[in-house]
Amino acid sequence: SGKISGGYYGIYFSFEAAVFRRAVKDAVSSVVIVHNHPSNETDPSPEDTHITMTLKKAGEILDITLLDHIIIGKSNTHFSFSNEGML
Repeated sequence: SGKISGGYYGIYFSFEAAVFRRAVKDAVSSVVIVHNHPSNETDPSPEDTHITMTLKKAGEILDITLLDHIIIGKSNTHFSFSNEGML
């Protein structure tokens, strides 16, 4: 496990290449993406949904499964794209 990328509130960094560069280097067959929202709200933003679908497509090309994208919120709450049937 390891941190791939970071960002700041209101700025969304593209990190698809970094995610899959590490996954290919480590010869993994699947990945899980996790981040928090500074607002502590767990609903995915349009950008969250876009990056999730982009990562899913990139993973399919590389034969690396995106198992889930989880957004952590306050009081141990979270949103799971997989649990919501969005992957």
